[in-house]
Amino acid sequence: MSKAEQFANQWMMHRSVLLDILDRVDDKNFDFRPWSKAMTLGELAQHIAGAGALFINTAKTGQFSRPEGQPVVTSMAELRQFLKDSTDSGYATIKSMTDEEFDGPVTSEHILPDGTPASVWLSAMKDHEVHHKGQMFVYARMTGVEEMPNFVQH
Repeated sequence: MSKAEQFANQWMMHRSVLLDILDRVDDKNFDFRPWSKAMTLGELAQHIAGAGALFINTAKTGQFSRPEGQPVVTSMAELRQFLKDSTDSGYATIKSMTDEEFDGPVTSEHILPDGTPASVWLSAMKDHEVHHKGQMFVYARMTGVEEMPNFVQH
């Protein structure tokens, strides 16, 4: 198994929990926000997916690059589908990386220093996602979700 495949599988242990949490949230809570200046639940999930796509695309191409525009998402059903699609795409992209790409430097003046290995970009993506997944646990609890998944799925 390649380094990228190993990483992709580890990442999915976390991303699958996010998808599970979103499945448990009632449709009426798409616009829930715990305080007036917080991201809504929908915005938070879109941020996780969008940032993930940025990090994954940057790692794969070796160049900092923002993904093309995200779709307009206005409901939990659309949000769940968007996250599923971005997960499938991200997983496939990571798994397709060679060990040379995985260990190779990324040209960037944003977020991480120029020359940082792609593997570090992917680790930063996972750390960012785990941070926000913790917030999503709190959001879901605040909307009334009582049964929650474990923090990772095996």
